[in-house]
Amino acid sequence: MTKLEQEKRKKKLLAETVEVLDETGQENEKKAAEAVKEVMKGVEEKKSQHQNFVLNRLDMLRGNSLKYRDYLRRVAQANLERRIDWPLGYFVYCKDTLQGLEFHVHSPDKTHYTKGLKLLYDPEWDVYGVDMIITQVENTLDKHEGRGVYRERETQKSNIIVPKGKFSS
Repeated sequence: MTKLEQEKRKKKLLAETVEVLDETGQENEKKAAEAVKEVMKGVEEKKSQHQNFVLNRLDMLRGNSLKYRDYLRRVAQANLERRIDWPLGYFVYCKDTLQGLEFHVHSPDKTHYTKGLKLLYDPEWDVYGVDMIITQVENTLDKHEGRGVYRERETQKSNIIVPKGKFSS
């Protein structure tokens, strides 16, 4: 692709993005809600197409366990990098073994987390297993970093307002 073609493509994508933002961010709430629904419908459709592509590819590779594991590992690695907001200093990778896949996370303080997934060679179950492991990796990362639901509260006091004298100790 030439520089001129790249520049045209960037301008086209920018114009499309600005158009979507204008539609979804307009003041008329009803029209904005419809625009958001339409955008989300397109996003869901793309996700579904990608999921079907991955499942079909894995189904074709079922007979060759080496290629099956390698493809699933590459899908898992891409999902690890795409789905999780990795803080600076973390190193993550997925490797395939004879039994299945191993997920490794190295933190900046030299903590090493490992999780394994034994493959069934059933594409739907294996992709589901990879998704569950990635969710567990994300939860572990949040816990290690003290973010999300693991974030410490600024104050230890409860946010519930109770009338004085009734329940105070």
